[in-house]
Amino acid sequence: MLIEYNKVSLNHGNNPILKDIDFKMDEGEFIFIIGSVGTGKTSFLKSIYNELEIADGKAMVLGYDMSKMSHKKLPYLRRQCGIVFQDFKLLTDRTVYDNLAFVLKATDWKKENIDARISEVLKSVGMEGKQNMRPHELSGGEQQRIAIARAILNKPKIIIADEPTGNLDATTGLSIVKLLQEIVKNSGTSVIMSTHNLRFLQEVENCKVFSCEKSELIDVSHKYTQLIHKKPAAEEKAETKAEEEETPIVYETSGTAKDIDKELEMMKMEEIEPAYDVNEKPEAESTEANVATEAENAEADDNEQADAEEIVINTPKEDEEKPQTSTATEEKPEGKQGGKPSETIRFDMDDY
Repeated sequence: MLIEYNKVSLNHGNNPILKDIDFKMDEGEFIFIIGSVGTGKTSFLKSIYNELEIADGKAMVLGYDMSKMSHKKLPYLRRQCGIVFQDFKLLTDRTVYDNLAFVLKATDWKKENIDARISEVLKSVGMEGKQNMRPHELSGGEQQRIAIARAILNKPKIIIADEPTGNLDATTGLSIVKLLQEIVKNSGTSVIMSTHNLRFLQEVENCKVFSCEKSELIDVSHKYTQLIHKKPAAEEKAETKAEEEETPIVYETSGTAKDIDKELEMMKMEEIEPAYDVNEKPEAESTEANVATEAENAEADDNEQADAEEIVINTPKEDEEKPQTSTATEEKPEGKQGGKPSETIRFDMDDY
């Protein structure tokens, strides 16, 4: 057993944070700690590496009694705990190599072994060839990978990750979670990680979930069974698509006559309508009907044309509508010969 808490309480000064904590962690486990901001997730993680002292109860971490932890034993405990923070905490004035070498030198690694170990961990987190770069030259995801490389330098038994994806976008954060999962599979190191992103629970197989709520740490793994045991979203989507393309629909009945009738009726309702009318007339009859229809339409067009011609014939000509009486004065247009005469009508105002 790597961690075992029994009725543990944690305080900030005189203010209680969590109480009656019962918690266990074995080798090779991946445990998520979820909960709202301010519910005690970080405080619980700090208590594991003795950054926050135990107020009450019994806590055992890697064989050390945390209520009796002395300053002399503390470095040996923390050497077995790899810690990953949300804000990376890299030394910005040093290269990647120097950041990692600093940890190894502080933990008494021999100089001839340091280069090999740094190359090994950088390769394991996908950052080989980056040892001469400084943190500001790396992306957020790359900096967090360097922080994880630093955490696993001493081959810890536990990795404590406090919101390691909090400053990263969703895609990069997911890659960090998958990297931690690979570390668990390949080295047997256990991971305990706090997060707000419940999607991560779906990406890690056989994980456990604890929730900080109402001043308690509660095992809620059973509430997330569907997510925890569900296949990764991409894999499930691909399988679903393949099943839709290849697998025919199979109807199953429950066995009783009533249920069978009901389900058969549902099957009939779901049948596809035929592309043609089964009562449709033969093609020959349909052709004769089409010919008759075309003849009727042609006759109707001829009638409409005759009516239009009659209207034109019976319309009086413009000249016939004008009166033939002479006017008081007729004047021809100036400068034109043989043109149509125009009429000038003179009115006497006395008539009105």
